[in-house]
Amino acid sequence: MRAFTILPTVLIAACATNQAVPKTPQAAQAAFPPDTKIQRLLDERISARSGRGVVLATLGPGRATRIYSAGTSGKAGLPLDGNTLFEIGSITKTLTASLLAEMVERGELKLDEPVQPYLPSSVKMPTKNGGEITFVDLATHTSGLPLLPENISPKDESNPFSDYSVEMLDAFTSGYQLPTEIGERYQYSAVGYGLLGRALGQRLGTSWEDAVVTRVAIPLGMNSTRASLDSRLLARLARGHDEAGNIVSNWDIPALPAMGALRSSANDLLKFLAANIDSSSRPFGRIFAAMHTPRTVMDEETRVGLAWQTGHATNRTIVWHGGGTGGYRSLVAFEPSTRFGVVVLSNWAGGADDIGFHLLDNTLPVKP
Repeated sequence: MRAFTILPTVLIAACATNQAVPKTPQAAQAAFPPDTKIQRLLDERISARSGRGVVLATLGPGRATRIYSAGTSGKAGLPLDGNTLFEIGSITKTLTASLLAEMVERGELKLDEPVQPYLPSSVKMPTKNGGEITFVDLATHTSGLPLLPENISPKDESNPFSDYSVEMLDAFTSGYQLPTEIGERYQYSAVGYGLLGRALGQRLGTSWEDAVVTRVAIPLGMNSTRASLDSRLLARLARGHDEAGNIVSNWDIPALPAMGALRSSANDLLKFLAANIDSSSRPFGRIFAAMHTPRTVMDEETRVGLAWQTGHATNRTIVWHGGGTGGYRSLVAFEPSTRFGVVVLSNWAGGADDIGFHLLDNTLPVKP
C-alpha cells in the first residue's frame, strides 16, 4: 500500500480549493481591479520560475471578458493565451455532473435512483444496511466511497493512474465495505466520480468522454475540451511542472476518466462559466443553476451541490471548483449576485487559485 499512502497527498493538494472560502465581512465589490494590478499579481507569482506560466480570464457583467497571462507555456513556439490547453483535473467533475443533470432533464434517469442497474454485471456497487448508492450520492460525495480505490499501486508515480485498469476498479468496487451509512456525510471521492461517469456512459451506450463531449462540450462550443487529444490539440497543450518546477508527465486516467481526465482552455472554460452564471442562457442555464443548489454540508462554511461547492460568508457567496494533476492547477469560480467569474489555469502545481479568489473578493489574501 506504499503508493496509496502517497497518492492521496497528490490528489488532496491538487484539489485544495475544495475547502471553505475564508469569511469576509464586506458586501460585493463593484468591479475587478485595474488590468495593471491583475497583471502585476500574475507577474509576481511567476517571476523567475522558468518554464512555468498562468492564464487568468475574467468574466464580468454583460459577458465582458479579459484574458491575462504571465510566464511561458513550457513548450517552444506555443503561446500562452486563451487557446492554450491545460489539464484541468477535478474541474472535470463539474462537466461529469453537467452530463448527469442534462440526462435527468431529458428523463433518461433520476437523481435518486440506484446506480447499480446502470453498471456492467461485472460490478457490484457496495450497499449498507439495505441502502443503495444513488446518482445523487455519487455527485455530492456522500456515497461513503473513499478518495481513491485502495488497490491502486502505480508502477509510475508520475503518471499514477495510467496502469489502473477497469478490471482493478471492478474488483475494488465489488469488494469494498462502506464504513458509513450512504448519504450520511460528505467525503470527497474521486473514485465515486469515476464510477458515475462509467454509469452515465453505460446508460447512453457509449464512453463517458463521447457522452460528455456530445452532450455538454459541443453544445456549449467548447471545441477544445477533451480527454483524448488529437495532434492538433496536443500541440496546444502546455507542459506541466511540479511545485519545484520540474517538468512532469501528463496524466492518463483510462479507468476513471470522469474524475479528472479533461484538458481545456481559458476560452472554453469562459463559455462554461458564462452558462453557469446566466440561468437564462440556452441550452443549459436552468439546468446548471439547479446544480449549484446546496444538497450536503462539506464544513461550517461550505455546501455542496452537484459537484459545485458554495462558500458562504457574512455577505458573500462564491461558487467554485478547483482541480489539478501532477503538473497543473486550475480554478473556475464565480459570484452569483454580481455575475463576476474567473478562470485560472496554470502549468505549475503551485498554481494561482488564491489570485482568482482575491479578484472576486478583495478581502481574501494573496499568498506572498
